[in-house]
Amino acid sequence: MAARNRKGLSENTRQRIQTTMIVKRLEKHVLAEPEIEDGVVITKDLMTQSQVTAALGLIKKTLPDLSAVEHSGSIDTNNANELSDSELADIATGRSSGAVEPADSKKVTH
Repeated sequence: MAARNRKGLSENTRQRIQTTMIVKRLEKHVLAEPEIEDGVVITKDLMTQSQVTAALGLIKKTLPDLSAVEHSGSIDTNNANELSDSELADIATGRSSGAVEPADSKKVTH
């Protein structure tokens, strides 16, 4: 049997596990329902204000914000039925001015 190259978890994996644990703890806090035992209201899984603040601070550092992105340019579209055969051929071969070059392609300059 082949030996493993890595011992333990990567830092990225540890961070994801910790973030998941913090999120689950916050969910328990938010969804906690009070129970009544002997006439006393007991709420389990509640966090103190400082614990909530610390948890939110850690989440902000480990999870990306989902902020809205605004598009400020214009998008020009052409109906394929209105393009000439040579324009369609250029698009198909990647020679058109609007063709996007693949990210991993390498330009050769002489």
